[in-house]
Amino acid sequence: MKKSEIKKLVGRTYFDSVDEMTPRDICMSYLKKHGWLVITMGEGGNGNEMLHTLNLDDFSRGKASFAYKNKVTRFVAIDASLSANDYMLYLAHELGHILLSHPLDALTPEHEQEANTFAIAFTALKPRFRFTRVISLVSALAFIVCAAGYFIGFNTGKAKATNIYPALAPAASASSDADPNKVVYYTASGDKYHNSGCPHIKGRPTLSTTLGQAEILGLEPCKSCLPDKD
Repeated sequence: MKKSEIKKLVGRTYFDSVDEMTPRDICMSYLKKHGWLVITMGEGGNGNEMLHTLNLDDFSRGKASFAYKNKVTRFVAIDASLSANDYMLYLAHELGHILLSHPLDALTPEHEQEANTFAIAFTALKPRFRFTRVISLVSALAFIVCAAGYFIGFNTGKAKATNIYPALAPAASASSDADPNKVVYYTASGDKYHNSGCPHIKGRPTLSTTLGQAEILGLEPCKSCLPDKD
């Protein structure tokens, strides 16, 4: 599916929900409305017994999340140990698989990249004012497209893959004099990547990725903490 179509899908899903809900609230509400359970797995998870009953213990081991359905049940399983920020990303990623009608038992790297694109766009949505019923659907979708483009830059080569599924990420394109595996940090609404101690991200929720993937995402180095990258 083309990125422009994925963005439209994000808009339709977002504005089909109640005003002033968080992206996580919207994901949970949408899944529940369409018959999907959301369970947690791993230590302290509420869905471990269900996974055992369905003989999914080995399948789920080592996974941060996955979506599953059969003739009698459907659910999204999320690792109980994830931070709130990562939980939201993985939840949106699995919602992307579902809304994009991906074959859950035969996912490809292209499917994973599309779900990553959906997750990044969805978690970046932060309306700056309350939408009311008098705002037309056309206007709402236009705002979403603009907001998604502003926050994460849907240009060629951007927002294609994140460290949600690092094994499926494309090869790093970092410059030869830098370690492409170095861990850097960025915010969902930012266009720069930073070192861990950068004052610009202190106290803010961040995502981590490698230097190579940060450049693939189209992020630029912070001029304060990474001046040598200019």
